[in-house]
Amino acid sequence: MDAIALLKEDHRTVKDLFRQFERTGARGHKTKRKLVDKMISELSAHAAIEEDIFYPQARAAAENTEDTVLESVEEHHIVEWTLSELQDMDERDERFDAKVTVLIELVREHIKEEEGDLFPQVRKAMSRAELQELGDRMEQAKRSAPREPKPQREADRRTTATPLSGRATGPGDRGPQHVEEVMTPDPVTVSASSSVAEAARLMREVDTGAVIVVDADDRVEGILTDRDIAVRAVAEDRDPSRTRVGEIASTDVEALSPRSSIREAVKLMRERSVRRLPVVEEGRPVGIVSIGDLAEDRDPRSALADISKAPANL
Repeated sequence: MDAIALLKEDHRTVKDLFRQFERTGARGHKTKRKLVDKMISELSAHAAIEEDIFYPQARAAAENTEDTVLESVEEHHIVEWTLSELQDMDERDERFDAKVTVLIELVREHIKEEEGDLFPQVRKAMSRAELQELGDRMEQAKRSAPREPKPQREADRRTTATPLSGRATGPGDRGPQHVEEVMTPDPVTVSASSSVAEAARLMREVDTGAVIVVDADDRVEGILTDRDIAVRAVAEDRDPSRTRVGEIASTDVEALSPRSSIREAVKLMRERSVRRLPVVEEGRPVGIVSIGDLAEDRDPRSALADISKAPANL
């Protein structure tokens, strides 16, 4: 089985577990516990072989996949943390179902993006024989892959190594501590009254997947992503030249200050299941921070940091 087929088979397995969980009634606590334990086992092993084998190979083989891979690995971190919490949580806890629902939503979105974007790029860049050889390595690695998440303390440090790593960090080393040290300053903004077509052209010109939405006084109202345009405008057959940005932008957005801690940023992204957050000072945007921006702080030995440090494809 080739690498992509193997990963898609894993995806089908966990999506079936998700459907079973959603069909289970409110009193089916034991059934839900068993399903969640299976989710933990499948997702832990899947994340391990992706991070250790597939992602480094994908980035090396396919051009312009760096951002996708970076975000995918950091999403794994969020999933690992949630799995670790669910592993120790009583299934009758009032937050149990809500936490599983957040996990399901995050993983489903992760799967959609991988299968719709990353996998086609990798399949195009690698030969059938290469994908088969990669799949054989992954299948073998999966037999001994961990079937439970890292302890929360370890998951938060992101100590997962990759075949490409060889870097170590001394115990006294300190990375960035505040959002202002890793954020992208002077973020691209668009008026809430602008048309979606204008916003899309702007995003194309500056090569970004997200812009901060502001009002007439340059105060933050939300974020507009390429996904917002695809799902809330294009998929709904709305005329992009007549639809205003404010009608489709994500407005229920938490903001950070430049002095917010890195830990706070990661916690907020995890809780809200978002990839980007605006950085605001006195109501006005001064930056934007993404999952990828946080790579270096999590752990220089992680798959995420290792890939972010690697030279770009030529």
